[in-house]
Amino acid sequence: MEQLIRLRIIGENLVSKYSWAIPDQKALDIIKNFSPIIELGAGNGYWCSLLRNMNVDIVAYDRLIDSTACHTQVIKGTPKSVLKLPKNSSRTLMLSYPDEDSQLSMACLEFYDGEYIIHIEEFCIYSYI
Repeated sequence: MEQLIRLRIIGENLVSKYSWAIPDQKALDIIKNFSPIIELGAGNGYWCSLLRNMNVDIVAYDRLIDSTACHTQVIKGTPKSVLKLPKNSSRTLMLSYPDEDSQLSMACLEFYDGEYIIHIEEFCIYSYI
């Protein structure tokens, strides 16, 4: 129990500083192939900063921004306000660990007309009966 409590305390700090999902080089290399990219729900822009370091054309948006905690430029915006902009129409949509409560994924699907969506989530194995 003590280890779980410690992990939760440490984990919360890491999530605040970086992101919910942990990127690795393989994932970043795959995502790079879908450039140009628009990321919604970018948080502090950690994934975006790693992709920009790989010379990926990516823009990052979030509805709440703490610029003092950002790893790169994150622009204030919502799916409705940015997905219909002509400059974003040809970009691949990237969602990194969207919150279920905020309905971000559903709002993005409503306003996104592009061809590809990258959805980064926990690895789960499902069994169907």
